[in-house]
Amino acid sequence: RFFGSITTWTEDDRSTRSCCSSFPTTTQGNKLSLVGLSEALVNFTRTFSRDRPCETVRTMKQCQVMFEPEPDYWFIMSVDHPQCTKVVKGEEVVTYDELFLNESVLHAVLRHAYDTFRFFNGTLASIVERHSPASLREAMDVFFPPYLLALDFSSLDLFEALDGIRFVPVARDAFLHATHCVHRIE
Repeated sequence: RFFGSITTWTEDDRSTRSCCSSFPTTTQGNKLSLVGLSEALVNFTRTFSRDRPCETVRTMKQCQVMFEPEPDYWFIMSVDHPQCTKVVKGEEVVTYDELFLNESVLHAVLRHAYDTFRFFNGTLASIVERHSPASLREAMDVFFPPYLLALDFSSLDLFEALDGIRFVPVARDAFLHATHCVHRIE
């Protein structure tokens, strides 16, 4: 599940507009529940560290990652752990693979999603300033569902967090030395 949230609404607007976008679509009550819980966790942890709010919540069933790409704008992604059914003493027991999802990889996915959104649409604040919050909601509803559907969480790994492997040019002697070492090890 993915949610985009704005935390600077007036109290009159908060109940209807604090959740800008969500995927997959869900009821307003579920949206507000998850966004409210995330806001509460972030605000609570800010009492201990102003510059490092809560960014990850891991439970037995899911991992929730929160990312603030711009001040007062939050992306929240909640991903369920894969289920495994085991038979223990004649009974089926459902367990969850809690090590399947890496928080740093999920944070990288959110950062990359924001960077891609910003490349095509501009910053979140600029969309609200130029147009309206409804325009931001519409732009996010158009962009994020296809983007998130294209992700294959089973193939995400450290290279996703590092944004791939970067090759840099090296001097001829350094290349030959490295190649020689690799061949000797093999």
